[in-house]
Amino acid sequence: MGVKVIRDTPKRVRFFDAYDNRKKRESLREICARPNINIPHQTGSDWLHKRAQLGSQADRRTRALSANLGRPYTLPLSFLQALVDPHHPSHNLRYPDIVETEHLAVSAYTLQRNLVTRLRARRFKRPRCKPISAKNKPIRIRYGAENESRTIPGYWRWVWFTDEVHFNSQDLATEQQYDLHIAGQFDRMGDIQEDNPCPIDVTVHVAGGISYDHKGDIIFYNDPAEPHVKKPRRPPRPRKRKYETVEQWEHRIQIWESEKPIDFEVNPKGNSMTQKFYAKHILPKHLEQIQQLKKEFNCEIYLLEDNDPSHGTRSKHNVCIVLKQAAGVVCIIHPAQSPDLNAIEAIWQIIKQRLRKRDGSKWLTVADFKAAIKEEWDAVTQEEIQKRIDEMPWRCVRVQQLEGRRIRSKLW
Repeated sequence: MGVKVIRDTPKRVRFFDAYDNRKKRESLREICARPNINIPHQTGSDWLHKRAQLGSQADRRTRALSANLGRPYTLPLSFLQALVDPHHPSHNLRYPDIVETEHLAVSAYTLQRNLVTRLRARRFKRPRCKPISAKNKPIRIRYGAENESRTIPGYWRWVWFTDEVHFNSQDLATEQQYDLHIAGQFDRMGDIQEDNPCPIDVTVHVAGGISYDHKGDIIFYNDPAEPHVKKPRRPPRPRKRKYETVEQWEHRIQIWESEKPIDFEVNPKGNSMTQKFYAKHILPKHLEQIQQLKKEFNCEIYLLEDNDPSHGTRSKHNVCIVLKQAAGVVCIIHPAQSPDLNAIEAIWQIIKQRLRKRDGSKWLTVADFKAAIKEEWDAVTQEEIQKRIDEMPWRCVRVQQLEGRRIRSKLW
């Protein structure tokens, strides 16, 4: 049988007085057995333990301590969970509009605090992107339907994902910072984030390829000129002077010709990717990687390119098609406006995020910026690549569920 707890305040006081003024060798059991106290030994032990926790409050009767202190919540947890569901009619409304629409007897702030403390839910900004055209949506849906049953070991493991991307030094020189503050506190001018000054403003063009078991070398093309290197001004051609002989004038012309500065090669601005350029500088490197994978795994490797005109995917007779047919490469017809269906796009996101965490003020030259990009490319692990390729079957199903709209996940 359990020990009966005696809740008698005068008896508690007599017990604590007797215990505090006990004789040298008097035990707790002897104190509890005194006629004016007469409580079980366990009860006395409990009272001493409670006094050690509560102090003088233990001299009087106290109710059992509860882990849920304060008033009960007004909003049911089931309502908050339903509100977080994207299919709820008030899911996308602002907090005041939710209170008004759902006829809640709480303020907008109370609703917000309930969501944060009980579900760790809050309103986030939706990512923005260009809309997918009505023409490409059914193509994306058809692509998902054709590939949803393909497995990682049976198909996606043998796809060589390729793409080109552009890195701008100014855009990647600063990482977004956050701070915790009280809403409505305006005296925060000292907390304004200043952009990390990058000495150069250049755009570097990069191409690359990945597969489930291999990451290719990064390819730089159309490198911009160093900003501090300017084409020297050419001096004007000498004119014949009034009292100068023809021989003297021709001699000055010869000197002018010999001292002319060497013409600098001016690279075209922007990507400037053509089929001829792609077939000469980039496609052969992809085909070389594919041939190596074929020899290593003795399996067919598929080439995935986006629908950029330079890839030659929009016609049947061009220089790119000739190279691919000569190499015996099977190409995947990839829908346009579909970076969310190409796993290498997720790798570009990783590199951009990590570049923003670097000190952009150290990029003094184009070579420095390119070296930083290459370091981040080399730092991407094969496990990170595999996790993103593992999503391809799910993405093929998801693009159909979204009726061709853009796909988002925790990874990319």
